Amino acid sequence: MTCGIVAAVVVLAGCSAPADPPPDAAPLPVASTAEPRPTTTAPDLCATLPSSVAGTNEPGEPDGGYEGWFNGTPSDAEGKVLTDPADWPDEMREHPRVALVNTWSNTVVASYDRVRCGEVEGWEVPQDTSGWPEGSLVVVDVSTGEVVEHFPVGRDG
Repeated sequence: MTCGIVAAVVVLAGCSAPADPPPDAAPLPVASTAEPRPTTTAPDLCATLPSSVAGTNEPGEPDGGYEGWFNGTPSDAEGKVLTDPADWPDEMREHPRVALVNTWSNTVVASYDRVRCGEVEGWEVPQDTSGWPEGSLVVVDVSTGEVVEHFPVGRDG
């Protein structure tokens, strides 16, 4: 054991600070002073949902005529599609799989799955919706059951 320690001391004793780099050496990169970009652990997500899913946002259409972060395409001020989820609004990134439910009838009006790039499959309105706002359209995160947003609507929703 003493031998190993002595060898380490000998190796360390032989170390010295590096000499100045040669004049033709490439400069070392300088650390950026820009604000660090947020990272996301989200899976690959679809920025643009197919029109057959996102709909035309007209009453009577499959999407029920509703438009919002849940079915919109994230874009910058010039209208360029933002494909990196780190650049998206928080709610879009945090709730990529949602269903719109009319609480008058407890029926799914539309659903959006940015993980699969389509509609949510296999999700049904829970039996107990007693905590949900009455007479509303609720945006439900289908992975957690959380009501993310709601707004009042008429019976026909």
